[in-house]
Amino acid sequence: MSGRDHVVWTNEMDNVLINAMLEEDHKGNRPEGTWNTRAFDNMLQMKWTMCVLRATFGPVIQKSNIKNRMKTLKRTFAECKDLFHGLSGFAWNPVTKLFEATFDVWKQLIQEKSEARKRMHTPINNYDKLYEIYSEQRAIGEYAKSAREKVRRWQREESSSQIDLNDTFENVIMFDSEFNWANDNNMNSPEPSLHP
Repeated sequence: MSGRDHVVWTNEMDNVLINAMLEEDHKGNRPEGTWNTRAFDNMLQMKWTMCVLRATFGPVIQKSNIKNRMKTLKRTFAECKDLFHGLSGFAWNPVTKLFEATFDVWKQLIQEKSEARKRMHTPINNYDKLYEIYSEQRAIGEYAKSAREKVRRWQREESSSQIDLNDTFENVIMFDSEFNWANDNNMNSPEPSLHP
């Protein structure tokens, strides 16, 4: 790219990008919460998306611009969700695009978390759509993994799991005695017995 690496995103550009993200998510191009190459390719090729983005920014918008904006949108959503999740007294207003509460409730939150002051008067555009995209994908705690860590794990698992494609069903023998027919509530399948 030329000297125009930095893209200043407008609300209109965000709206178009988020709608494209929702469409790709609904198409299944975000398996296990990670956007795949097809999703990015589709977003770059969508005529309506590119028309708005290019009309606003110019002809030079690339995958890296979209990825960077998606990171910013996800970070903004995560900050808001972490700040307001489970709090009593706050309600999302889709018209004003603000979390609303009484002054006393805001005052108490700001005393506990000073970063909340910013969210008192700053609208969060597309929060409802970002919630649809990211709310179920937010992993927290010691077992949370980034997309890069997930891919590395899958590669390790793929290389370590060997499947004998010449194996036939006849080599898997299940005995009737392994089933517990007396208890209908326990419908678990038995472990198969492999015989050479």
